[in-house]
Amino acid sequence: MRKVFGRSCPVADIQRRHLQRGGSFDVSIVTITLETGVAFNVVLKDLGACRADKGCTEQSRHREMRVYQDLLGDGDLGTAKYYDAVCDQRRQRLWLLLEHVQGRRIQRGEITPWEAAACWLARLHGHFAQRADRLRACPFLVRHDADFFRTNAERAQRVVSSLAEPSIARRVARILKHYDRAVAVMVGQPVTLVHGSFGANDILLVDAAAGQEQRICPVDWEHAAVGSPLFDLSYFTYRFNPSVVSQILFTYRHEALRRNAPLFPLRETEHALSCLQLHRCFTRLRKCARRKTKAEVEELVARAERIAARALVT
Repeated sequence: MRKVFGRSCPVADIQRRHLQRGGSFDVSIVTITLETGVAFNVVLKDLGACRADKGCTEQSRHREMRVYQDLLGDGDLGTAKYYDAVCDQRRQRLWLLLEHVQGRRIQRGEITPWEAAACWLARLHGHFAQRADRLRACPFLVRHDADFFRTNAERAQRVVSSLAEPSIARRVARILKHYDRAVAVMVGQPVTLVHGSFGANDILLVDAAAGQEQRICPVDWEHAAVGSPLFDLSYFTYRFNPSVVSQILFTYRHEALRRNAPLFPLRETEHALSCLQLHRCFTRLRKCARRKTKAEVEELVARAERIAARALVT
């Protein structure tokens, strides 16, 4: 309790209830009642218990813990406070203890909260703008380098070849023939801390209350990486129509200017965003082997072609 209250406090009772979530790891709410009668909640994330369909690696089990320990605590970024970690190899126990943030998930049809999320990204990027060397020195972060993007696309091609008609596979091969143009753009960006899966299931929104501002609290950092500032922006705008993407990009750029985050001319930014959305499309194709039909694969390939028309320009 010292890490929560700054002093030792006798505990009278501890209750734990499982939180139904769709993430990679089991999450529980632990309610701790002190002898004084004060009760409070802590989130316990069991990084040793991974859902069978997520394919967690040893690196991803420790990555989120290290991000909270080493990177998020000194930025006043609105993320959940890190309390402690329990690492017991003998009992195969790896627990992450965090602040319980009582927020709601952002709905896909809402635009204003997504603009707030874009502003939060600009805030994150401004914070790490002068810390690129520190990020590169973190061995636990995923590297969004050329090999990362090429490998993802090649795995997507293999999945399409196994699930779709040969003519569909040839369409993917035509995109990959020029994919290095997009890779060069994606790895040519300034680097920042990247969440890696910045979507509706990974963002908590705490609405403004009396005396408190609205809070954006991204959770589930097991895919955290060092890479392009636009990566997370491309992730959550992937399904939005072009007018909404333009609106969110305008909001992001305005806040990025205020936060001293890296900025390029609008046309270059839009091109880089298209390249990253093409990567996102390949990621979705790569995951088709688990839960997509042939018709859905063909639909994703058609989407990849439309994005490639914008991204693979000379």
